[in-house]
Amino acid sequence: MRLRSAILAVVFAFLPLCAHAAGICKLRNLTPAFVTFYDATKALPPEKRADLFVTQFAPKYAFFYGNMEFGDAQKLGKASLRLLDPTHPEHLAGFPPLTDARFRAVAQAIEPDFIAAQEKFLKAFPDFRCEADVAFGPSFLSFDGNGFTDAKGWHMLFGVDTIALLHGPQDMPAFFSHELFHIYHQQILRGQIPKDDAVTWWAMWEEGLATYISQRMNPSLPAQQVLWFPTDIVARMQAPGVMVRAAKLMLENFDKSDSAHSLFFESGHSTSGLPPRAGYYMGYRMAVELGRDHSLAWLARLHPADVKTRARAFLEKTANGN
Repeated sequence: MRLRSAILAVVFAFLPLCAHAAGICKLRNLTPAFVTFYDATKALPPEKRADLFVTQFAPKYAFFYGNMEFGDAQKLGKASLRLLDPTHPEHLAGFPPLTDARFRAVAQAIEPDFIAAQEKFLKAFPDFRCEADVAFGPSFLSFDGNGFTDAKGWHMLFGVDTIALLHGPQDMPAFFSHELFHIYHQQILRGQIPKDDAVTWWAMWEEGLATYISQRMNPSLPAQQVLWFPTDIVARMQAPGVMVRAAKLMLENFDKSDSAHSLFFESGHSTSGLPPRAGYYMGYRMAVELGRDHSLAWLARLHPADVKTRARAFLEKTANGN
């Protein structure tokens, strides 16, 4: 008990939270506090560190860990071991395990990278008014970027460890452009967005358009680099018959969400013959087609009723091999 008390005294005497307005987005960064916690508890067994994280650390940052993505205390404790047990580093298929050095480098750079991306985004969309509460912290592979709305408004959370695992320094401008566009899309469409924003036709457009915007704002990056995951998604989607199959399946699930959303838009799921996140690629291709004749501002303001009509037409055309 004496060791635990001494450690807690160190940790909570020096827990910094960077909270300030940088540019126009309100930023809160709990990553420095987590690093302090990590260093102060590293002599403890991993399970003890996870217990302290759940009971002492996470409650101080409920704006981040109160998000439903993390589940209950038991689930959060299990997830936190992914960073708190150095013998089992975080990893995802196709990527090297996350190192402590890599995590710390990204943790240090993430705010300046975000601020630079925000300034660039403002030049492309000068009417951008960041109405989201933006926060950075370890997500234990739950997400790299996660936007959601609750009673307090619109929030955008960034998982620093997941970003460090999935993205290199060259990815960051496009990654943040993608997520900033989601915030902007909410701003300009407001109540027009479908209440069920996970429905297939809207999710395809929402994610595909954000991907396309990120590439237009960073034109030196190829499609694979703005789609990120899987690392071979472009090659797999361009294989003979794959887009036709994707279009047919998405038409079958056109007005569905929940399980359909996981099949087409989540990294840990897929359906036969398609890579994970095939819906991102399909939406990206739809946006590329429309972007040939329309400005970014026009695409951003396309009314959801028009999106639905155009999404169905795009999928039907693709399903027919055109």
